[in-house]
Amino acid sequence: MYPKNQKNRAGSTILQWALICALALSFVPAAPAYAAGPDLAIDKSHTGVFEPLGTGSYTITVSNVGDAPSSGTVTVVDTLPSGLSATSIAGTGWSCTLATLTCTRSDVLNDGAAYPDITVNVNVLV
Repeated sequence: MYPKNQKNRAGSTILQWALICALALSFVPAAPAYAAGPDLAIDKSHTGVFEPLGTGSYTITVSNVGDAPSSGTVTVVDTLPSGLSATSIAGTGWSCTLATLTCTRSDVLNDGAAYPDITVNVNVLV
């Protein structure tokens, strides 16, 4: 059995820890607020098989999966894997440059909508 003064110290220490834990729990920071706005996503797809020394094409789709319309210029830059050489890049409403495989546009993209696809035609080198 502990002497009375040690028991009080132990009880006091436990009480102090309980208060510290209670205070710590009351100051847990809140999760950051969700920032509403546009959120652009890109999807690339193709059909068929790219045969050696043949040709192929694929599409790039830009969609707004956010909860607000986009604003400003949207720029898409594509990078080809080795073995492919681009022969054209175009899409309705897009301004595209073949040398850099870059397309831009400045019109609003509403939330839940997608721009017209960008089509890239390629030669398969190997």
